[in-house]
Amino acid sequence: MRIYGLDFTSAPSSGLSSAKNRKRLILAVCTLENGILEVEKLAELNGAYPGDFSGFEKWLCTEGEWFAGLDFPFGQPAVPAHAGTELRRSGRC
Repeated sequence: MRIYGLDFTSAPSSGLSSAKNRKRLILAVCTLENGILEVEKLAELNGAYPGDFSGFEKWLCTEGEWFAGLDFPFGQPAVPAHAGTELRRSGRC
């Protein structure tokens, strides 16, 4: 089974930023087989400009069965938590 882990920041930096303190959306791409969780890779979901969630939205449209653990910051609005459902309803996935 495909398992994802996402360290979610409320105000991601641009994917083009080279600042040391930039805020990244880091996705751990893993598989779970026979009780063993293997991290295959880490992917960055930052968009083209600060606050751009397009990489996150694209990931939410990932096909197939998967499970994700998301680390949301305190005070995160509920919108991102339901974004996948809204993207599918709108036909954007």
